Amino acid sequence: MNCFSSVLGRTLLAIAQDVHKRCATIGLVAAALLAGMSSPVFAVNPDTTSYPPFSSRTITTATQYPAGTVLATDSLTPTQLCNASSCTLVAMQLYNRDSYYTGGPNLATEVQGIAFRILANGKPLPSSSTTITLTTSLVFQLIATGDPIIAGQIGASSSPSYAVTTLDRGASLPALVWYFFPKATIKTQSCSVPNQTITLPSVSSGNFSGLGTTSGAQNFSITLQNCPAGVSRVGYSLTPVGSETTGYAGTLPLGSGSTATGVRIRVTDTNGTPVTFNTSNKLTAYNPATGGSYSVSFQASYIQTGASVKPGSVSGSMQVLVDYQ
Repeated sequence: MNCFSSVLGRTLLAIAQDVHKRCATIGLVAAALLAGMSSPVFAVNPDTTSYPPFSSRTITTATQYPAGTVLATDSLTPTQLCNASSCTLVAMQLYNRDSYYTGGPNLATEVQGIAFRILANGKPLPSSSTTITLTTSLVFQLIATGDPIIAGQIGASSSPSYAVTTLDRGASLPALVWYFFPKATIKTQSCSVPNQTITLPSVSSGNFSGLGTTSGAQNFSITLQNCPAGVSRVGYSLTPVGSETTGYAGTLPLGSGSTATGVRIRVTDTNGTPVTFNTSNKLTAYNPATGGSYSVSFQASYIQTGASVKPGSVSGSMQVLVDYQ
């Protein structure tokens, strides 16, 4: 009997990349900071105070998100800011790392892949001397820049990013200048996908009856381990290794060392539907409240792709790429 065997090797990857750096120099004299742009002039020197958004909390994130994804939020009410139901904001100065003045609204932090911004009445605040009546909480956000995130500390360096907000409290009180220095520890966590090899059973070339017929099905699972909590969506995509195409969906290119001809390995879901390569699939079992480990079931089999099948060995491989939102 003419027989052949196969090994479906899969190199499984979790995406991880790298990104920006952030720093900044803190100026502590309100007059000096206000002199850099057009700002209101007060007859009485303003009062000053400060607040560290995120209060040095530890925030665990995945290694990458789409740009603008909100990773952490903090806020101060008008009562906390100016002891009133609304506040009159008359100036905002924003400083990136190394105390570089910026128009904003996003400020680079010391942690690669994460920026800081402030929202007033639900809108991101740029550097401005435009008067705004604040009727809702001043909101602080850490957001993803779209670049991979590298763990680190925000606000721990001698020159972090920061913001300076000036509030007008009327003729009877001096202006109040708030300094906002975000402080947080960022830890990263990503799903890990272990390498594995799936061995299909040996079959006879006589099991195939024509193009597209299959034989030797073998069930297997892809495991995504230790996925982080707090992510809106975890997805995975399957990428075949090699550039050969056969016209049959879900079919892997022949791996090096294969000796059989007219046959390839096809990957399907457990219902027999061929997988679509290079497309992100939602990990539907993922629980953002807990994170954890998850398995996705598949099936591999031989598929006839040529007019005739010559016995021998067959191999193919694919990568698993993990993405987050």
